[in-house]
Amino acid sequence: MHIDLRRLGLAGGLVAGSLSAAQAQQPATFPRNGVYDQRPGVYAFTHATIFTDYKTRLQDATLLIRDGKVEAVGTKVKIPAGAVVQDLKGRFIYPGFVDLYASYGVPEVKAPERQGRRAGPQIESTKAGAYDWNQAVHPEVNAAELFKVNADQADAYRRLGFGAVLTHQPDGIVRGTAALVSLNTTRRESEVLLQDRAAATFSFDKGSSTQDYPRP
Repeated sequence: MHIDLRRLGLAGGLVAGSLSAAQAQQPATFPRNGVYDQRPGVYAFTHATIFTDYKTRLQDATLLIRDGKVEAVGTKVKIPAGAVVQDLKGRFIYPGFVDLYASYGVPEVKAPERQGRRAGPQIESTKAGAYDWNQAVHPEVNAAELFKVNADQADAYRRLGFGAVLTHQPDGIVRGTAALVSLNTTRRESEVLLQDRAAATFSFDKGSSTQDYPRP
């Protein structure tokens, strides 16, 4: 079973920034801009069957997560006050690898076949629309919008011990945005999408672009 931590309130990115001295000295009653979560960031998944490794199985166990990291796991875990508790009786939790370079569930892009002798070098992109002049640059591509659950591909990954992948469309030098997805095939795409804009992707391979620049 896949547990979508995002839907339980755990998803989000790490934001790095700096505060000015004036901001740091603001009183606690100073209004915040936007919606924020006042919960302590502690989540307890209780009454689950948990595999801590390939041979260790814990029955009626609890997994405790604090600030996105596993803090404790076992049958006698003390749940701190204020924790968000999720009862997972009858369900399973197990560890898995994450493939950070995958094209799972994303359609393949093939280069068009060259027909006959070319009149000359292709300088500009032939892609219609307000896109970059270089046909190998695709910042507009978002893997989350292209992704479809693929049972055969997911099964092959799971057999190797993977539980999630960072998938993108492997085409071009600038390949757009990758998405972090679970390998659960019993849910629809919106339910297995863990993070839609997880990373920017790049390559030294032009992919399907037929432009002469840049040359390898």
